[in-house]
Amino acid sequence: CCFIFFVFGILAVQLVQGRLRGTCYDLETGEREDVMCTIRWGKVPCPATHGCLLLADNPGNGVINFDSIGGAVVVIFQIMTL
Repeated sequence: CCFIFFVFGILAVQLVQGRLRGTCYDLETGEREDVMCTIRWGKVPCPATHGCLLLADNPGNGVINFDSIGGAVVVIFQIMTL
């Protein structure tokens, strides 16, 4: 069971690492919007006058993340036990 969590954790880190922190910022004023965006995938673009920067916290006050194998395994365990 732990092996499966570890394998899916590695897969999740490779696919999603750092992408949950994208937030739209106004390029003129520098104000942060509460809109998640993606840089590489392009599925959630920012408006034309905004830029997507990876400066925000991860969801859940930083608890939900796929930035490391430990965080990914914990999130996968949470999802599997819901």
